[in-house]
Amino acid sequence: MKKYMQYISTLCAGAMVFWACNDVVTYNDGYDDGQTPFGPPVITHVTTVGDPDTDITAGSFNQMIVLYGENLSQVRSLQFNDQNADLREIYAVNDRITVKIPSSVPDQIDDKIKLKTSKGETSYDFKIAFPDLVISGISHHFARAGEQVQILGENLKLYDFTPEKGSLTIGGKKAAIVACEEGAMTFTVPDGLSDNAPMILTSERLKAVTGVEQIELTYRDRGYTILDPFSADYPTLTLNEKGETFATQGGGDAPAPLFDGSWYSRFNMTATSYTWYYLVYQNRYRFALPQDNPLCVEILNDLSQFEFRYEILVPSETPIRGTNHRFMVFLGRRPANTNLEWIPAASGTAYHTDGRWKTVSMSGSDYLNPDGTTPLKEAGNPFGLAYITGGTDLDLDVSVANFRICKKMGVRISQ
Repeated sequence: MKKYMQYISTLCAGAMVFWACNDVVTYNDGYDDGQTPFGPPVITHVTTVGDPDTDITAGSFNQMIVLYGENLSQVRSLQFNDQNADLREIYAVNDRITVKIPSSVPDQIDDKIKLKTSKGETSYDFKIAFPDLVISGISHHFARAGEQVQILGENLKLYDFTPEKGSLTIGGKKAAIVACEEGAMTFTVPDGLSDNAPMILTSERLKAVTGVEQIELTYRDRGYTILDPFSADYPTLTLNEKGETFATQGGGDAPAPLFDGSWYSRFNMTATSYTWYYLVYQNRYRFALPQDNPLCVEILNDLSQFEFRYEILVPSETPIRGTNHRFMVFLGRRPANTNLEWIPAASGTAYHTDGRWKTVSMSGSDYLNPDGTTPLKEAGNPFGLAYITGGTDLDLDVSVANFRICKKMGVRISQ
C-alpha cells in the first residue's frame, strides 16, 4: 500500500510538471515584439505625434511624426528628400516609426520619405515645408563702391544666398556675396551705380522650393525727398525752436556727408539730461506731396505701404548707451504709440554704426490716425526729428541725413 501511494504521488507530480510546462509554452506562443519584419516595408499613412487620428501629407523641419504601415522595424536608413534622419533617435516597430524630421537643408528635393530596412526598401510621397523667406531691408542704401552692405531678413542661408550658391546683381553689375547667415547676407557694392538701381537676387534653391525665379529689390532708392539735402536753405529750414541749427556739410573732425556736397544734421555735444533736441522742428518745417507726382499720390492713398527712411552715423568711440534715449520722428503727427519710436540701445547693448552711415526705416503704418486714415495731405505737412535724451551717457555724436518716404521693401515668399 505504501509503495502504491508513492507511485501515485510520483505520477501526480509528473503531471503537474507537464501541465506547468505546457502553460508556459501556451503563454509564449504567438508573441511578437514587433522587432522582426516578415517582408519588405510598406508605409500606409503618416500623422503627427499629437494627433494620431489625422493623416498628414507634409511636415516641417524638426517636427515629430509617426509613419504607419507594415514591416517597418530593423531600419537601415530613413531619408526625407536626401537628408538622413538620426536612427539613434527613432522608435521603430513593425507597424510604426516615430521620427523627427531632419532640420538640415536638402540639396535635392523629391518630396519623398525613403525607408530601407533589413527586408527591403520603399518610398512615400511627403513634402517638407520650408520656412518663409523674408527680406526686411538693407543696412545701408547709399554705401559707396567697395563698401560692404547687408541684406537683412530671415532664412537667407536656408535659401542658399551664399557666396558659393547665391547670385546678386545691382544695376546689371555683379555684386560679390562675401558672407551669409540666416538673418543677413553681406555683399560688396560694385562701382558705377546710379540711383534707384534694380537689385536681382537669385539661387537654385529659391527656384526649386518656391518656383520664384528671382527677387527684385531697389538699391539707392531715393523715394520722395521731404527735405532736400542739397538745398542751400538747409540750415534755415532746420532751425529749431531756439533758432539754432545742427546743419553741417562736414569738414574738420565731422564725418563726410552721405552725398558729396550735401547737408546733414549733426548732434555733437554734451547734452542736458531729459531734453528734446530738435534736428528738424515740425513747427517750423512743412513739406508738400504734390498731386502731379505719381509717387505722392500713392503715399496719400495708402501710407501703410510706405516707410520713412533716413541715414544715421554714430562713431564707435561715442556710442548711444542710454536705454531710454530715443528718436522722435514727426511725420504729419507723432506715432500714436510712442513705444514705436526708435530706442537704439533699448536692449542694453550700446548702439553705434562704427562711424559709417547706415539706413533706418520706420513703417508708415505707425503714423496712421486712430481711424486708419493718413495724417498727410497735399501741402503743409509738418516734419520733425528730435533726439530725446535720458538721464545718463550724455556725451553724444549723432549725425542724420537724407529724409525721405519710400515704398516698403518687405518681401515674404512662401513655398
